[in-house]
Amino acid sequence: RTMAANLIKPCLDHPSFQHHFIPNPTTERGHNFHLGVNPKQRNLIAYPSGKLVVVRDLNDPCKGFMYRGHNAFVTVVKFSENGFWVASGDEMGKVKIWSWDNPEHNLKSEIYGIAGPIKDIAWDSESKRVVAVGQGGMNMRVFTWDSGNNIGTLSGHAKNVLSCDYKPTRPFKIITSSEDMRMQLFKGPPFCIEKSNSEQHNNFINAVRFSPDGNFIASAGADYKVWLYDGTSGDPLKELPIGHKGSVNSLEWTSDSKHVITCSSDKTCRYWNIEKESCDKIFTFAENPEIGDQQMSCAFVDGGKIASVSLRGDISILDPNSESCMPSKVICAHQVAITAMCLRPVEGKLITGSFDGVVVAWNESGEAARFKGQLGSKTLCGASHSNKVSGIAYSTAGIVSVGWDDFLRLADKDTLEYVDSVSLSGQPCGVSANPSSEFVAVATSSTVALYKKTVLIDELEASYVPKSIALKNEEEVAIGAESGTVYVYPISGGKLGEPKEVKGHRGAVTALSYSFDGKYVAVGDAAREVTVWETSEGPWTAKVQGLWQFHTSKVMCVSWSPDSKLIASGGTDESVYIWSVDFPRKRIFYKFANKFGVDGLCWLSDKRLASSGGDHAVAVWDVEKDMEAFS
Repeated sequence: RTMAANLIKPCLDHPSFQHHFIPNPTTERGHNFHLGVNPKQRNLIAYPSGKLVVVRDLNDPCKGFMYRGHNAFVTVVKFSENGFWVASGDEMGKVKIWSWDNPEHNLKSEIYGIAGPIKDIAWDSESKRVVAVGQGGMNMRVFTWDSGNNIGTLSGHAKNVLSCDYKPTRPFKIITSSEDMRMQLFKGPPFCIEKSNSEQHNNFINAVRFSPDGNFIASAGADYKVWLYDGTSGDPLKELPIGHKGSVNSLEWTSDSKHVITCSSDKTCRYWNIEKESCDKIFTFAENPEIGDQQMSCAFVDGGKIASVSLRGDISILDPNSESCMPSKVICAHQVAITAMCLRPVEGKLITGSFDGVVVAWNESGEAARFKGQLGSKTLCGASHSNKVSGIAYSTAGIVSVGWDDFLRLADKDTLEYVDSVSLSGQPCGVSANPSSEFVAVATSSTVALYKKTVLIDELEASYVPKSIALKNEEEVAIGAESGTVYVYPISGGKLGEPKEVKGHRGAVTALSYSFDGKYVAVGDAAREVTVWETSEGPWTAKVQGLWQFHTSKVMCVSWSPDSKLIASGGTDESVYIWSVDFPRKRIFYKFANKFGVDGLCWLSDKRLASSGGDHAVAVWDVEKDMEAFS
């Protein structure tokens, strides 16, 4: 069906939005995927990340784009040959055709391509026809890009179809490959089967590609083989010498049709000379490669270089003209939802942790460095925790994080390497620290604990269920409870005292934050409200209560600006609100800030804010543009 317009914006276009720190591809062991490259701007690559389409600028990380139009996990993304359109497919079998050159990235058409998850998409050279293949009973289809009308019948594979390509020169042909170890050639339009090859591979054929001049076809399989065929007749010509020692997951031709790059689960990429039938270069990615170094997809990008994606999601840039056989650049980022975030105050670097246990440090330009964990090769994704990171904080001792592996871990703030860890008494719900102290406070499902670095100095059983935590220097710890009460523990001599209770919240206290001057505490709860309390040795008094109830679902995080004048709140409603204690009846509103919910907020300065969440990304906002709301 053709869509004249989108009901919901497919991209973030608020005037105050500056840029994203974008995620890397979502990968799965044993399942390859196919990178998309813009033919007119080969520095732009496209790939799936969860339910999002990501277009990354390899020259400038802050120019990345995220398309939000899918409601299911995206599986493949391909640019049209004219560079004007993008076709993206998902696990529900839908293909969305949307505009790339239009700033609003309008949806042109939404087509039910096949009966199951889509594995590959190819455009014809005129950017008018699209072929999509994948899983299900109807596992192949070729259709017009605008109306979705069929252009012939594609059939013949007995199992899931893994790859396809459209011949770039006349006469037009379509090539497909499948788990049935068969490669099929279709002529048209209208398309019908012309040739079927089943003797060359003895395992899944993961990728097939026409050469740019249309003279050859190359296929790569899980049997470690790479075969060449005639581009017109589909007749097999020759097998390249077996070089890979693992499944060949992807391949791509150079623009002059003289070389092919292949990537494999043997943790290498090979650069083949087709005329000489030899391997000119073998790229490796580590001195002691791990499982996460398996290469899942590759493509030629700007300047004749190669982009290769590993199982852990790293995008490595390879140069076939360089003497080095190692990547010239490695781009790392998160692959799944970001669940925790903090700021290194001096350098202004963001530290983020995700659902798969990965911890990453970002600089201002959007470049990321992964923390080196104590788990080593035990994880596929290079994780520092073996499960969700539920909290990150910065102290004078370094960067501390807690995760659902029930560990508190300490990392060196300069080397980004975890140097110490300690087992917790339960599953942590949060951690808090201060840049001026070595104290670290941790709330688990049943305890409140105080550490100095990673040494436990006091721990108390909680008679309630903790949900959030905030530490004020070395003076007190505030714990938000599921009952809606805040418990405030004084600290004296490194010991936790008897808590006082602060009531007045209608739902579980899911977020807490002390202002930088120590005068206030901001509280977010499951009943959608943000409350501000004035702190004191005696009973706390409400500074703002009953006014800030504009979230439509649970508040997940609150954060004070460095000057203690503004409060940002984010929730599962995907929205960010900014409040002022001085102007309590006014607010700034950023709608759809992070798709699938906002889980973290950090102020980069008094007027710049970062938000993170379920879209695997960090969004940066210029709040100064909206400050007139508080005048």
